[in-house]
Amino acid sequence: MKRAAIAIASVLVLVLVSAAFAAIRVKHFEGNTDDELCGANSQVTCEVSFETTYKNKRAVEVDNLGFAGIPLECDQGTIVAQSLEGLEIDFVPVNRKRKFHGYMTGEPEATLTVKGRFSKNYKTVRGTLVNTLNDPPRATNCTTGTDNFTATR
Repeated sequence: MKRAAIAIASVLVLVLVSAAFAAIRVKHFEGNTDDELCGANSQVTCEVSFETTYKNKRAVEVDNLGFAGIPLECDQGTIVAQSLEGLEIDFVPVNRKRKFHGYMTGEPEATLTVKGRFSKNYKTVRGTLVNTLNDPPRATNCTTGTDNFTATR
């Protein structure tokens, strides 16, 4: 009798744990910014990508938000920005209004600010991205300005 109770309890625990994990999903989003220099050459791709954690069909967190090929205007001219190691925004909560806001700083004097909002069906994200960099003497007072982006899964 005691063994049967232990077996039933074990099965119940397995069912509850697997149901909890089944409710959590991770989806990958990719998109582009609307910078006028996008597509000017093969380096200027203006890509934005991130992963979103879903729980009960609702986005709850944005993770690994990075970018590639976004032009930065500097005192020395235009350079193309890539996500620097450690300059990806991680673990940004999504609020009940489907909005998120992340900010990250890194070396050398680099910042990344991202704001976004999910569509009602959580399949599209629209937002803004601002990247700044100050790395004298190579690049000083660099900024992307405010670039709008759209990403889909």
